[in-house]
Amino acid sequence: MSVARPRLGDPLPVDDLQDRYAGWRAEKVYEWRAGRPTFRLTGPDGEVRYVKIAPAGVGNLPDEATKTRWAAEWVRVPAVIEYGSDGDRDWLMTAELSGVDTTRHPWISTDPAALAAAFARGLRAFHDAVPVDECPFWLPVADVPVGFAEDLVVCHGDYCLPNAFFTGDVVTGYIDIGDLAVADRWVDLAVALRSLSAPYNLGPGYEEIFLSAYGAARDEAKRSFYLAAYDGLHSWS
Repeated sequence: MSVARPRLGDPLPVDDLQDRYAGWRAEKVYEWRAGRPTFRLTGPDGEVRYVKIAPAGVGNLPDEATKTRWAAEWVRVPAVIEYGSDGDRDWLMTAELSGVDTTRHPWISTDPAALAAAFARGLRAFHDAVPVDECPFWLPVADVPVGFAEDLVVCHGDYCLPNAFFTGDVVTGYIDIGDLAVADRWVDLAVALRSLSAPYNLGPGYEEIFLSAYGAARDEAKRSFYLAAYDGLHSWS
């Protein structure tokens, strides 16, 4: 006769994970899209892991696992512990990344201008660190206007405030890189500027500080094109 194990915190929606991590506390920390939650798992010894779960074949968890492992040679990203699927749901489990994400940095309330500049330097550091010639991933964007894909870098793919982690006053880590790919740097700049200027983040007034700290001139044509491309790619993923 089997004996039910105690379920700590929120139940995990994958039986295999629930069984193997029955002694860990599971807390749902995000669910930006229904049916695709992220859980924080805390072990008996205090170890913390995160697990993203999605319906099988929906989203980009297989890509995120592959790209996170690949990028670890050049930038600090979470260690991939496992990627799995039971046919109904896919999951990606990673180790906790030390540091504090941009939205939780004390500068967000005390010195947002300094935070905007540091956030920009974090993106520049990513672009400078990851070599284009080594990257096997390319952004699947069709009908790119002439001249809009000439300034190629390895883009993070979703460089928004929660995805950049600070150690002290410097961005030293990156999460959620399932959309990492070679593309024009304005793919990342456009997303970063929108995230920066959102009313629930820093709000308007910091774009010029960001662009100056990054070292880029404003390009509204590229910004509009790549934001539309980003939104199109994410409307179904």
